[in-house]
Amino acid sequence: MLPNDLVCRSVLYPRGFAQLNVFELATFMRADRRKGTDIFVLSVGSRHVLRDEAGAHAYGVASAQVANQGVLRRSGLDELPADQVVHYLGFYDISYGDVTSVQSDSFGLEITYRPEHGSTAHFEIELRERAGITKNQRKQDKSIVELVLASRLVGPKRYLIEGEDVDLCNRLNGLPLPEQFAAPDEAV
Repeated sequence: MLPNDLVCRSVLYPRGFAQLNVFELATFMRADRRKGTDIFVLSVGSRHVLRDEAGAHAYGVASAQVANQGVLRRSGLDELPADQVVHYLGFYDISYGDVTSVQSDSFGLEITYRPEHGSTAHFEIELRERAGITKNQRKQDKSIVELVLASRLVGPKRYLIEGEDVDLCNRLNGLPLPEQFAAPDEAV
């Protein structure tokens, strides 16, 4: 990837939202540990592969469908209760250069190609743990790195949800997505 290459992070509802339907940045940007590794990851889509805004929205819709299939599989239900259905609301962009230029004593950052669920556009932002860092320092630095990344997001690009349940569509389309996030002190 080149410094100006973009990846997009999909906004999925209700993930990333608190009670009362308030967008939670910390949840949206929380990097999860890749099983059996010292690497924390955030799923993103390559804007180069997705080509345009419509492609990025199609990727987000597919991500919500995969999430719903996973919940169904784990729950053993035939159909998800309405309050557990994952909906795609839009995406934020971030450049490769904005990711890899984050300075951290605890982590090195990279974006890697990780095709998943049949999508060749799937990449991951990786936070790779450095050796010799205490658990407390790692935890604190991870939160700061996630907030620095959030401050570099551009967007959102909203997706207009349409369907038979007009009230649900109106409610989801009306959920506010922040346009800017405050940057913490970036020296971590």
